[in-house]
Amino acid sequence: MFRVYEHRTPAAIAWVFRSHRERSSFWPSVSELNTLFGEYYNLQQQDETQRYMRGLRETRDQLKAEGLPYGEAQVAYIRKRLLAVVKSMAEVTCPPKRNIEAVRKVKAVLRRRQQAK
Repeated sequence: MFRVYEHRTPAAIAWVFRSHRERSSFWPSVSELNTLFGEYYNLQQQDETQRYMRGLRETRDQLKAEGLPYGEAQVAYIRKRLLAVVKSMAEVTCPPKRNIEAVRKVKAVLRRRQQAK
């Protein structure tokens, strides 16, 4: 029976059996274990979502305290800066293309010198 759950994390297995022990005095069936695994992963997802949202709020509050834009204003600010960088790059000229034939001739000369040694 336990091979069915060998891919589960030890923390998940411990939580499931602890939860079942608190709810029932009988040995759990596979369907009960599967239900408890579902509950465990739902709780993990909720905790992760709460941590993520807390981090977003902290970042927003930090930006607000520093007087920096946040939310939609932050997106507009970043877009404005990015466009300025792109416009400044358009003024930079690209180096001329290499003369491929000249490169081939130089490589041939170098190859002949290497073979002569």
